[in-house]
Amino acid sequence: MALYSLIIVIFIFTHLSSRASGHGSLVETPSRSSMWRFGFKTKPNYNDNELFCGEYTVQWQRNGGKCGVCGDAWHLPKPRPNEDGGVYGRGIIVRNYNPGLVV
Repeated sequence: MALYSLIIVIFIFTHLSSRASGHGSLVETPSRSSMWRFGFKTKPNYNDNELFCGEYTVQWQRNGGKCGVCGDAWHLPKPRPNEDGGVYGRGIIVRNYNPGLVV
């Protein structure tokens, strides 16, 4: 019975773990897409945790592995949404750091 239970647990774990889809966003220093979450009067990007170059197939099949400097898809016209001058890049300095500081 214990072996059967172990097999079931392993089966469930392997099938659930393959469905994980990690997301994240830069919060210190806030990225241009995430500034609105910290009180800046900028346009909200509710998908600020999805700046992954347009997704895997877009980055590698369409754009030959290239990615915009701020995580936007390479093929988008410049300025891309998260670049300076784009939808979220409004020329706002979010933080100032001294030289040599570890962030």
